[in-house]
Amino acid sequence: MSGQQGADSDAEDKTEEPTPQRLERAREEGEVAVSQELSKFAALGGATLAAALLGPSAATGFSMAAADLLSGMGQTASWRQMTWSLLAPMIPLTIGVAVMAAATGILATVLQTRFLISSKSLQPKASKLSPLAGVKRIFGRQALEQLARTVLNLAACLGAIWFGVVRHLDDQALPSMAISPAALAEYMGRIGVEILIAGLAGFAVVVLLDLLYVNFSFLRRLRMGQRDIREEVKEGEGDPLMRARRLQIMRTRSRRRALDAVRGATVVITNPTHYAVALAYERGKHRAPRVVAKGMDSFAKRIRDTADENGIPVVSDPPLARALYLVPEDKEIPQEYFAAVAEVIAFVWRIRRGPAR
Repeated sequence: MSGQQGADSDAEDKTEEPTPQRLERAREEGEVAVSQELSKFAALGGATLAAALLGPSAATGFSMAAADLLSGMGQTASWRQMTWSLLAPMIPLTIGVAVMAAATGILATVLQTRFLISSKSLQPKASKLSPLAGVKRIFGRQALEQLARTVLNLAACLGAIWFGVVRHLDDQALPSMAISPAALAEYMGRIGVEILIAGLAGFAVVVLLDLLYVNFSFLRRLRMGQRDIREEVKEGEGDPLMRARRLQIMRTRSRRRALDAVRGATVVITNPTHYAVALAYERGKHRAPRVVAKGMDSFAKRIRDTADENGIPVVSDPPLARALYLVPEDKEIPQEYFAAVAEVIAFVWRIRRGPAR
């Protein structure tokens, strides 16, 4: 009982529209909104088009074959020949109707799925093998919805067809039996196509309603609760603990690279305790000194210690250190600092050369 209440509560909580990520995930699982009625309508429309294009010639051929048989051909021809003479004109019509119906039906389905090809919906699921699930499929809401669609389809199509038939009951142009079979066949074929078109018109109303309902049901099924949205955000941005761990690893690696760069620096300019900026410059190779490492407070101390361990001169110049700290790593210093830095580097070179003799 409590489980059922929990399920009902979850369903009631899912009041938010599905996010683009939720829709994309459903598509990857092979779930898309597809109206089967639209595919049927397209198939019927394709068949009607083929009948309209190929029907007159088929009717003429059939009527001519029937007239030949009635006029005496049947006295000399075998049953096989007579059957073939009657069916031969209908073969192009039959093939054309079948091909057009299949092609337009498949095209309508493909366009609805936006060319989605997924085998996940075909994979076996344990729920489909459950007898209880089978009973629910037979007597559940989906079965009732399908029954309602079928009844609505039949009512709309039969109503439209009846309208098409009634319209011709008092037709004064109805051929009499004295008219040639070809004219009679052509007339009946035209009436048949008009009835098919009337049926399509009635079916179109059902298709429009079904399209709206299918899309509404699809979005309703994918609705999300606040918890689902929070989980999706967490998945998109990553777990906070893991994200902090990754940032820590990146920071550690960056500082390790910075300390490696200090070992090849020309000079380290300090604040003297709060800032430390390591510069590298080689005459004839570099256009201007570059900031290869920088740090504040504890990391500034590590830069000074690394410089001391590797014999890199450390010069205290608080204003210059604060100014150079704003320069990004691995970038040349701005031109306005050239003179001040040149004095520092010249001082370092004089120290390395030792006293003049």
